[in-house]
Amino acid sequence: AHQTRDLAAVEAVGAVEASARDERRPAMKQGVVETPDADPVETIKAMCDVYFTEVSTQPVAQVQLSLWLGRDDPDVAKRLQNIYSDLDMIVADLFDSLLAHWSRMMRPGFSTKMLAVSMGALVEGLVVRQAV
Repeated sequence: AHQTRDLAAVEAVGAVEASARDERRPAMKQGVVETPDADPVETIKAMCDVYFTEVSTQPVAQVQLSLWLGRDDPDVAKRLQNIYSDLDMIVADLFDSLLAHWSRMMRPGFSTKMLAVSMGALVEGLVVRQAV
């Protein structure tokens, strides 16, 4: 019953935050695309700072991490997979747009999906470390 409540909380909080994130994503992309002389490295650093601050201050991050305790439950595991898949898709799409805008590409053997997963894991780990 406790895991069911946690799952419901994640769904409720996640739906609100996903809606807000979906509204901001086009603005983030457009802001970079409209600034053709923006330095790619500095832009990515600034975006990472914003992303870290956003993740570290959102209640869903703590709820999501608490779900790890119930990861052996198939429903909880599926919810975690969906959360990570959605986030990876959003971040990979953003990186795809930025790379196309800057006429850049990932090195052979690497993809923006791999970059999104790596960045997500790094941010999640840093959020956990900052919390203690």
